Amino acid sequence: EQRQTGKPVGEILLDRGKVTERDLLSSLGEQLQIEFIDLKNAKITPEAVAAVPAKLASYYKIMPVEIKEGVITVAVSDPSNHWPMDDIEVNLGLHPRMVLACRRKSPCMSETLSAPARV
Repeated sequence: EQRQTGKPVGEILLDRGKVTERDLLSSLGEQLQIEFIDLKNAKITPEAVAAVPAKLASYYKIMPVEIKEGVITVAVSDPSNHWPMDDIEVNLGLHPRMVLACRRKSPCMSETLSAPARV
C-alpha cells in the first residue's frame, strides 16, 4: 500500500486503526529523542500563542506551548517537517524547541489555537 499511495507507513497504520497517533508519536519521539506531550494537559502560555501568528500556526498545524529564555516550545505532529521551525527562527527571532503532540481525534492544534481563552 505504501508503494501505491506514497503515504508513510505510520499514516497507513493510523488510517487502518492498527496504532493510535499517541502510540505512534510516543514511539517516534523515543527514537528521535523528541519529547511527546499531551496538549489536553499541557500548560499553554498566552505569551507563546501570541508570539506565533495564527495563520502560521494553522498553516503548519503547530501549537506554540511556552517561551522560556528566548526558546519557544512548539508542538508538532510531523517531526520530519522542519519548515515551521525554520520560519519561527527566521521570522520571530526565537529559537524553536520541537515537541511531539497528537492532532488526530483529539483537540486539533489549530482548534486549540483558536479557542477564545488562548488567543
